[in-house]
Amino acid sequence: RRVLLGHPVRRIVQKGGRVTVEADGITVSARSVIVTGPPAIPGLIDYPPPLPSDRAQLLQRFPQCNAIK
Repeated sequence: RRVLLGHPVRRIVQKGGRVTVEADGITVSARSVIVTGPPAIPGLIDYPPPLPSDRAQLLQRFPQCNAIK
């Protein structure tokens, strides 16, 4: 119900129909999560289970200039 600034997300874990988001100084559990930002930033988050390999490669190789209008 609220956005917390100043708590960079380090890990997003999906298990049993729930999602746990681990950030600096806080852990939040939810039914779903929306990850936004330039492609390089979500690529730095740890995702167990891992993202599909094609999605992980896209996040690593997506040029920044293509994401900004």
